[in-house]
Amino acid sequence: MHNPIRLLHHIAQSAVLIFAFFLPLNLNASDALKTIVDTEWLAHNMHNPNLLVVDVREGHFFSEQHLVGSVNLPYPLLFDDNLNLPTLSDLQQRFSAIGIDASKTVVVIDDGGFKWAARLVWILHTLGHDDAKLLNVGFGAWPVGLLATTDQAHTPTASQFITRVNTQKMKSYLDTLVATRQVNSLILDARPENHYLGLFTRAQRAGHIPNAQSYPAVNNSINTGVGGQLRDLDELALLYKELPEDKPIILYCNDGASAAINYVVLKALGYQAAVYEGSWLEWGNNPALPIKNPSQ
Repeated sequence: MHNPIRLLHHIAQSAVLIFAFFLPLNLNASDALKTIVDTEWLAHNMHNPNLLVVDVREGHFFSEQHLVGSVNLPYPLLFDDNLNLPTLSDLQQRFSAIGIDASKTVVVIDDGGFKWAARLVWILHTLGHDDAKLLNVGFGAWPVGLLATTDQAHTPTASQFITRVNTQKMKSYLDTLVATRQVNSLILDARPENHYLGLFTRAQRAGHIPNAQSYPAVNNSINTGVGGQLRDLDELALLYKELPEDKPIILYCNDGASAAINYVVLKALGYQAAVYEGSWLEWGNNPALPIKNPSQ
């Protein structure tokens, strides 16, 4: 007959091991709250089985060289044919195929432009996977030997991605229209300044959404000579210091990608921000929506 005390002890040990196996990577609050991580953090955590590095560069670049153990999700798959979000079922299938599930801490990397990687981070946050982070440099822009790379293919282990849509992360043109008339809402334009001023446009109309402020996404990063790098958080805090922290912020650009950089940065700084997914390609092509064109 089994000793009941010893049996309970064995069950408790097994439960601890099982629980530990499924724990997410980040076991302390400071790591869990990070939205942006650096290469030293990545190198320290690279061998953790609960870390998944997703490279959103196009497939041929990924095939030439990529981080050991990383998986590829080319950025065009983050859009549909109209440059909007793919369907939830398509996203769920794509994320499941590369191994994203609730147990994974996801770090996203791109070529150093950051808008494609930031878009994936924003999409994951919007679909309920809050433990998604942006690497603060583009591929290869790290000290030699810090991170191992390879040209050998890596087959992802498929999983089951569960969507839990957070409507506070994504806004529609109706939400944005309402925000243009509310003093307690902020709208930030992430496009280059000449777009905001109405000197260039990718839509039928030029200008910007009424009451929007110009915060070009390109100002969040610098070129170090070996690639793009996000500014340090203290520098980024200075860029956004005029924004009140107690007001909701709606972000837009042309297609919802550059705005995602502002989203990641603002979230890292403690602001409440959401992306207007249709952005200027929707707003600027709809004559029923108001615009302001400083060039006229």
